[in-house]
Amino acid sequence: MTVPAARSTPPPEPSARDVAMSGARVRTGRLAATLAAAASIPLAIAAARHASEPRADRPVARLAAAVAAAQESPPDRAVREAQDDRPRSREVVVRVDDRTDVLGVLELESDDVVVVKTPDGGIRSFARGDFRQVFHLLGADSGRRGRLVLRDGTEVSGLVLRDDLAGATLDVAGVRMTFERAAIDRLEVEPTVRERYEHRVALLDRDDVVEHYRLCRWLADENEWELADYELGRLLGRMDYAPARRLQRVVAARIELVRGRAEHDAEREDADEADDRSIPPPRRLLDEPEIDLVRVYEIDFARPPRVDVPRSVVGTLLDRYADADILPDDPAERDRLHRLPSIEIVRLMFALRARELYGEIRVRSEPPALDAFRRRVHDTYLIRRCGSCHHANHPGPFRLVVDRHRRAEVRYTNLLLLERTRVPGGRLVDYDDPASSLIVQYALPRARARTPHPDVDGFEAVFAAPGDPRMQATIEWIESMFRPRPEYPIALEPEDVFGPRATAPGPAAEGAEAPDPPPPDAAGSRRER
Repeated sequence: MTVPAARSTPPPEPSARDVAMSGARVRTGRLAATLAAAASIPLAIAAARHASEPRADRPVARLAAAVAAAQESPPDRAVREAQDDRPRSREVVVRVDDRTDVLGVLELESDDVVVVKTPDGGIRSFARGDFRQVFHLLGADSGRRGRLVLRDGTEVSGLVLRDDLAGATLDVAGVRMTFERAAIDRLEVEPTVRERYEHRVALLDRDDVVEHYRLCRWLADENEWELADYELGRLLGRMDYAPARRLQRVVAARIELVRGRAEHDAEREDADEADDRSIPPPRRLLDEPEIDLVRVYEIDFARPPRVDVPRSVVGTLLDRYADADILPDDPAERDRLHRLPSIEIVRLMFALRARELYGEIRVRSEPPALDAFRRRVHDTYLIRRCGSCHHANHPGPFRLVVDRHRRAEVRYTNLLLLERTRVPGGRLVDYDDPASSLIVQYALPRARARTPHPDVDGFEAVFAAPGDPRMQATIEWIESMFRPRPEYPIALEPEDVFGPRATAPGPAAEGAEAPDPPPPDAAGSRRER
């Protein structure tokens, strides 16, 4: 308010509360404008509503901080994907009180605020004190067991087949039972094997060899062979325990059996597929050592794959890096390095930046990020939908190898093609802004994409709309890859795979410019490697 010039007494000083609320509303109003400019309309509306809300208990300043935090670099997905590696449903139920539930799609969730888009298109925002709980729905085919508690007190347990805004369906002893959302109080999901494993590891006394062995035995009983092998390696790295050695032989045999079955199934599916013989075969694919090298650069120590490292590598490290501060001087401690599990030797190699020895590492199972690429992107839609046009005969720069696509050498070749193919309009895979990746934008309906697919005959969108579970799965895969992005020391460009295009050549293939990843710190952090 403007003060009249004739007034001789100064206006009263505003209270601290007035200043705080006014400043918060201004800051959140600016935030709303920024979000609107960035085409984040739902969050802009929510921020604008908070900016105009006069109540003192609305944490508008914290809302701004929460939205700003959501725009920062994505967090490590390893722990979350360890619990559930399927595309996550974004549908939620916000329990306001005993009588009121708000259903919708989650737009934002932080320590301070929850923003939900309701089925009628409206936006509802809740400060943490304005509701009791948020229930994250499982979606379809969760594969989880749970206990459904109805509002009348009835309890039903079984395999959750569906859990969405309409209701839930459970398989109860072979009988499908469906319940409407209005009748449901809550769904209590049983912990997965991975969650129980993480809980047991957190409580484990590593000096208790018998208890550690029981953990390994339990993992084997649950058919978690890779985890059992990892824990057995850690146990035997500290001491020689005969029952653990015997179990390790059994686990190794089961891993080889499972791998052999998977390869057999892939070969049979390849043989059953009617390949289009008019598509010429690739001139070059990645070989096994090159595939191993890609896997090495994507190792996640939070969820380590099964690796083998020759024991002679430790001697080479001790000779070549004798002056390194992280290597012990004591002969007994240096001798102990020879007995480390292979994954710990890999961690040591990364710490020493011994890249000339990375080729000695054999990665026997896929790191989680590369496994997510296989299951959630490559074999799900990239080959079947994108590859139906973008194969060797396509005149444009983006081409994929589509024949025998379930083979590792084809999949890893296609991964490098996604990274190294230059196309007009952006990057096929944008690690700095995953949602802007062209494999995401081009898969959306043209009217809903920031960068629409070229207008060509026969184009059909892969994703129904922004927020499609397959779109979210693709973004999460991109976010899970190692950062900063390494330059794989592999000579491969699109022309090496397909030869020169028959039409006028497009821009040269793009090689990654990112530097080699730095080594991990003592804790082996993925993000700080």
